[in-house]
This record gives sequence, C-alpha cells and structure tokens, in this order.
Amino acid sequence: MNPTNAPNETQPVSANATRSVDQAELEIACVDLICHLESLIATAKEVGREEHMKDASNTANRILSKLLSFSDQFFNGEEAEQTREEIVKALDESSAYTAVQKTRSWGSALKRTFGGAEDNENIKRTYESLGLALIRACATVLYHAIVVVGFESPLGKQIDQSTVVFVRELKESW
Repeated sequence: MNPTNAPNETQPVSANATRSVDQAELEIACVDLICHLESLIATAKEVGREEHMKDASNTANRILSKLLSFSDQFFNGEEAEQTREEIVKALDESSAYTAVQKTRSWGSALKRTFGGAEDNENIKRTYESLGLALIRACATVLYHAIVVVGFESPLGKQIDQSTVVFVRELKESW
C-alpha cells in the first residue's frame, strides 16, 4: 500500500461502516436484555396498577436506559439511528407523563386512593402514549438485534419469539 491510498486515521468512520460484533457476546447480551426487560415488567405487575402508574416513568426510564446501552454497544449506522430515535421518543413520552403527574392535585390523589375515583383523562392518555412509545422502542431494538444476528439463525428465531412474548406482556401490563 502506498502513502496516497493509506487510510487516514483521523477521518471519521462512515455511518454505514460495519462493526465487527462478537457473536457470543451479542448472544449473551440479547438474552440478558430480554431477561432484564421481562424482569422490569414482572416487577411492575407485582406492585399493582396504582403503584405502577405512579412509578411508570421510572420503570420506562430503566427500560429505555437498558435499550440505549444495548443499542450503543451493538448497533451502528441506520439501525443505531432508528433505535435511538424510538428511544428518544419514548423518553419524551416519559417526561410528558412525569409532567402530567405533577399537575395532579392532592385532593384528586386522595379521592383515587380512598374513594376509588378514576384517574383523570389526561393522565390516562399520557400513560397509554408512554406505553405505546415504550413498546415501539423495545420492538425496534429487538428487531435490529435480530437483523444483526440473522433472521434464520437459531438466536434470531429465539429473539423473535421472545420479542413477541415480551411485547404482548408489556402491552397487557401497561
């Protein structure tokens, strides 16, 4: 190789450049991600609806943090952009839900707790919007994980099956 066509170390890597991924590391990370996500949803289901709704932003933020770490570690180029976009949308929904919850009056909280009154419509709508954004973020990250490992690989098929189950559980519990 002559100096005129030698790679320049200071040039940024193209957004579409492929990153070599250690398959074993990716397999472990995929299984860990799905287990962690399922654990967070199971914990949220155990505390009951009122407590879960009160803590929904924290649960969502923990899920999104895990998704972002996974995405940053294993994705690049377009898949990184798409996953980050969905995660940011879900983070925005989480912030919106937190803001709506702060507008809730003490009287409303007491009525709900002791009188069984329904949450106001704005809180419900924002909560549901957060759930949908969270589902999209999870599905997008897990879809791209399948793309990286290969749709026809045993791990790809396993992630696909786990994704379907997880998304259904998240949808039912949110």
